[in-house]
Amino acid sequence: MKTAMSTLAVALMISPLLHAAEAPVRIGLEQVKNPYYPNLHQQRVHVQSLADSITIQDVVVNRGNCPIQKMPTVYAGSKPIPLIPSTLSYGKEIAVYIKGPCSVAEINVITSQGDWLMKY
Repeated sequence: MKTAMSTLAVALMISPLLHAAEAPVRIGLEQVKNPYYPNLHQQRVHVQSLADSITIQDVVVNRGNCPIQKMPTVYAGSKPIPLIPSTLSYGKEIAVYIKGPCSVAEINVITSQGDWLMKY
C-alpha cells in the first residue's frame, strides 16, 4: 500500500512536466554591424514562429530597461509600417534592434499565445 501511494505521488509530480507547453516561438540574439557606422555593433533580437499563426504583441528586453526599435525603415506609401504587433505564420520571423548599449539578461516575447521568456 505504501509503495502504491509513493508511486502515485511521484506520478502526480511528474505529470505536469510531461505536459508542459512547448514555446510557439524561437528567440535569438546576435550582434551585427551597424550599416551606417561600420565600427559600431548593434544587438538584434530574432523571433521566429513555430506555430501555424501567432501575433507578436511586444518584445521586452531586460524588463523594459533596454528599449527596442519598433518602427523599421519600411514604408507603405508615406507611412512607416511597425514591426510590432506582427502576425507570423509558421517559420516566418521578425528582427528588432536594441537601441544603444545593453547587456542582455532576458528577452520576454509577448504573444497571442502567452508570454515566453529567454534568459541569457
